Amino acid sequence: MIVVEHTHIDRLLDTSAQVVLLHGDLHHDNILQDGKDWVVIDPKGVMGYPVNEVWAFICNPLNECSVNIVVQDRINEFARKLNLEAQLIVNWCFVQSVLSWIWDVEDNLRPSSVCLTEVLDELAML
Repeated sequence: MIVVEHTHIDRLLDTSAQVVLLHGDLHHDNILQDGKDWVVIDPKGVMGYPVNEVWAFICNPLNECSVNIVVQDRINEFARKLNLEAQLIVNWCFVQSVLSWIWDVEDNLRPSSVCLTEVLDELAML
């Protein structure tokens, strides 16, 4: 069972940068090539920590057979490119995956992020 204590969330918030304007839905289908340029469409315009922007990209799409490897590779690449600690990305992605799970349950859907949440739980050090 996944249990996140309040002190862990406080510690995670303490490691975060200043809140900024985010795209809010930055996943594969919202990044398009326009000639030699890349454009991002369908912004949600939400406020959050910069590290939260990578969640949708890391989890979408995932092949169930190689989730562990793909998630770890994506986290490492974002950490390198964005100059962020990989563990910070893991921890925030864990929070986002649990939130996604809750939204699915509220909508009477089968939680789609169960496998991802379990992978991130193994990697998380909240």
